[in-house]
Amino acid sequence: MGIQFIVKQTPVPQWVQIFDNTDWVVGDTGFHLGGAGSWDAGNQEWDSDDGGGAFGVSAVELLPLGGWEVGYRPSKIRITFTGIANLDLYFRDTAFQYLVTEGQTITSGQELDITFSGNDIRSLLVWSFTENPFSVTNIEFLL
Repeated sequence: MGIQFIVKQTPVPQWVQIFDNTDWVVGDTGFHLGGAGSWDAGNQEWDSDDGGGAFGVSAVELLPLGGWEVGYRPSKIRITFTGIANLDLYFRDTAFQYLVTEGQTITSGQELDITFSGNDIRSLLVWSFTENPFSVTNIEFLL
């Protein structure tokens, strides 16, 4: 009988796209913008709007769709966008706690650490304090 070795492999972290209108729906994230943004099926992107024009902002407000967020605990988020250099991110859990630094200014493709306190993902809001339109072209999570 020979010696057997068992090699334990650690999974390599992977970026997972959770992005389109089968994963998210426009909705009120609690910032009283009335559910800003819309899905552009032709270009496969989320397009910003002014959320009713009350605040002079351009925004995309998204709520998870389909239950994927329940128990989902990625370590990072990466959002890709066009049309603007920077956006402010508000990413919250079901207890309205921030999963990344509140109002963090981000650039397209920037990787951000996510900190969970036991609750599931509730909402994602990206906005600019301008009325310049922008498009979110990808949302990814690192598992």
